[in-house]
Amino acid sequence: GYYGFGNTGDEAVLAAMLQGLATHLPEAKPCVLSADPAETRKIYGVDAVQRWSLGEVWKALGQSDLVVQGGGGLIQDATSRLSPLYYLGVLRLARLRGRPTFVFAQGLGPLRSRILRRLTRTELERAAAITVRDEQSVRELEALGVRSPSPVLVADPALLLEPDLCGAEKALAGAGVDPKAPRLVLVVREWPGAEGVLIACRELAIHAACQLGLLTVVLPFQQPGDLAVSSRVAEGVPGAKVLMGNYPPTVVAGCICGADLVVAMRLHALIFAAAGAVPAIGLAYDPKVENFARRAAQTVLQLSDCSPETLISAATDVLRRHQHQGVILQSIRDRLRSDARRTFEILAEVCGLR
Repeated sequence: GYYGFGNTGDEAVLAAMLQGLATHLPEAKPCVLSADPAETRKIYGVDAVQRWSLGEVWKALGQSDLVVQGGGGLIQDATSRLSPLYYLGVLRLARLRGRPTFVFAQGLGPLRSRILRRLTRTELERAAAITVRDEQSVRELEALGVRSPSPVLVADPALLLEPDLCGAEKALAGAGVDPKAPRLVLVVREWPGAEGVLIACRELAIHAACQLGLLTVVLPFQQPGDLAVSSRVAEGVPGAKVLMGNYPPTVVAGCICGADLVVAMRLHALIFAAAGAVPAIGLAYDPKVENFARRAAQTVLQLSDCSPETLISAATDVLRRHQHQGVILQSIRDRLRSDARRTFEILAEVCGLR
C-alpha cells in the first residue's frame, strides 16, 4: 500500500489492517513495504522493508506465505500511470515468486489506459481473492472483464480503527483547543479548481464561530503538504486552530469522533466521522469521496456547487437533522463496520483458518 509517506488516511488503513490481523490471524507476522521502513517499524512494531528497493521487495516476497495488497485507491491512473504500474508490478513479482495474492478492500479505477486495463485484468484474475471498498470498483472490475475470483464488496478497514480519545484530548489541548468545547472539524487539501471551496470553508468557519457556537479545528491529513492550505483556511477565523504535528491516525480519528460536525475533502476524514457516528459533509474532489459519502448517508457537495451560501446551508441542515437522526448514523456505522470485518473473514478463509 501507500505506506510510509505520512498520509493519515493510508496510515489508518495500515493500522486497521494490522489490528485486524492480530485479531483474525494472530500467528501472522506482517512485513510492510514502506517508503520509510524505520518509521513504520517504530510506530507499528512490525517488520518493514524499503518499497523502492527491488532486492528487498524480492526477498520479502520470497519469504512470505501470502501477499496482501491494499487498501486504498492503488490501481488508478487519474493521478499518475506510475502508481498502478508499481502495484501491478508487485503483484507480478509475487506471482514470479510463486506466492498467492489477496486484493484487500481496494478502490479500483479510474483506469483510462488500455495497457493498464489489460495488465490489471491479468494480475487480478490470478489473485486468491478480491475485496473492494465501493460499488464503483465492482463495476470497474466488471468492465475490465475480471470474472474470477468474483469481487466481494466490503468496506474500508479504517472503519474498525479504535480512536485514541485520550491522545486526541492531549493533542487538542496542546494546540490551545478546549477538548470539551463544541467544534467543527475541517479537512482540506490542495486541488485544481478548489480555491472557491477553500473560501467557502473559511466562511463556514466564521459562521460557525459567530452563529453556531462552534470552534473550528483544521486537520492536515498529509504533512507537510496540507499545512499551507489548512493555515489559509483558518486565517482570520475567530478562535480557529490548525492541529500541527504528525499524529498517529488513531489520534486524528479521536479528534474527529469528538466533533459536532465534520466537513472534509479527504476520504478518511469522512470514514472516521462515519465510524464515530458524527454528522459530516463530503466535498467531492474525487469519485471515491462521493461513493463513500452516499454509502454512509452523508451529505456530499461537488466542488463546482460549493459556495459559501450552499456550504453554510448544508451545514445548518445537517446539524438540524442530526438532532433527530443520531440513531440512524449509529445503525449505518454498525453496518459499515460489519462490512469491513468481512474482509478479514475472507482473508482467514484464504489462509485456511475458517
